[in-house]
Amino acid sequence: MLAPNCSLAGGCITPFIAKISDISSRQTALAIGLACYTLGYILTVATHTAGGFAAGRILSVVGNTALDFVAGLIIAG
Repeated sequence: MLAPNCSLAGGCITPFIAKISDISSRQTALAIGLACYTLGYILTVATHTAGGFAAGRILSVVGNTALDFVAGLIIAG
């Protein structure tokens, strides 16, 4: 189960992902989301500190939120 801060981070990133997909393209927003998701999990696994673990989880939640949002845009559009 995710911590409440992770849900807050995921909710706050949605307008930024929407703006990125509006300015550049949906493919760019999808690539950014995938990069954040992958780097977040790499950071989570590779770190030895609690701060690094928290940063990795937040980054992976941001990437997951971006992937879900852009997938919804692609399906709807």
